[in-house]
Amino acid sequence: MSTATMQNSAAPAAHKYNVSFGGVLRSEWRKLFSVRATWILGAVAVFVMLALTAGFTAILASVAADAGSAEEAAQAGVGLEFSPAMVSQMAAVGLQIAGLLWATVAVISLAGEYGTHSAVSTFSAVPRRLPVVAAKALILGVTGFIGGFVMHILASLVTLLMAGMQGIDSDLGGGVLVSNAALSGLYVVVLTWMGLGAGALMKSVPGAIVTVVIFVYVITSILQGVSFGIDNDVLKWFSLHMPTASLDSLRPVPEEQASMMGSMTTIEPWDAWVTVAFWGLVPMLLGAWAVKKRAVR
Repeated sequence: MSTATMQNSAAPAAHKYNVSFGGVLRSEWRKLFSVRATWILGAVAVFVMLALTAGFTAILASVAADAGSAEEAAQAGVGLEFSPAMVSQMAAVGLQIAGLLWATVAVISLAGEYGTHSAVSTFSAVPRRLPVVAAKALILGVTGFIGGFVMHILASLVTLLMAGMQGIDSDLGGGVLVSNAALSGLYVVVLTWMGLGAGALMKSVPGAIVTVVIFVYVITSILQGVSFGIDNDVLKWFSLHMPTASLDSLRPVPEEQASMMGSMTTIEPWDAWVTVAFWGLVPMLLGAWAVKKRAVR
């Protein structure tokens, strides 16, 4: 009789550990898109990317339209026509801010659970914990990639529209457009996974957001600025291997700016891909380790 009682009492505990990954995915999907901040930050990301593209394109198209010759336009870093690479460059003007906004969503999705103590119920339902982190990374990564891809396409169309209003011809270039849109999607994924990892490591929404901004924007800008003024190989190496710099190096240089950027140091494609993988995966894996090992309160 006691043996049967022990078997029955152990059944619920065993059941708790048999939560399917599909079930975790559905649960995390509902949680992510039931939060108002997800929709607000996503909408702001789209608006910022399109608005910045429209503004910068209008300025450059005006400069090109006012240029008396192709030589004068080239001196300003533009052309009398916008090449596919130039269109894609203009489409990505607001990508950094848009990516940081979606990275903020990633921070809130994990660090926010610790702040509201809902992590206790989440990890009680999924005691192994890692499936929760994997589900968040998959959902945020896929939605971030699709969002970055679509935003780039829309921003490219905005570039065509704004340039056309100034009488400047533009060319989307199908293959260039798709490859650059995919890079924009990857850009958002890397920043998103950095945000997820920072949120898991710090368990603080403000702290994690500030950390991502410092690495993505502040340190990168300082290193790039200093490396231009100081001839130091170490500084140049670090400036080229920051998250956004390595991603930008994978994009083709517009013909209009080739002469201006010809003397700039770049990194090999394989080096850029390794750097991108490092910044995307290492913070997230460290965050997953922290979630697995730390106590949940």
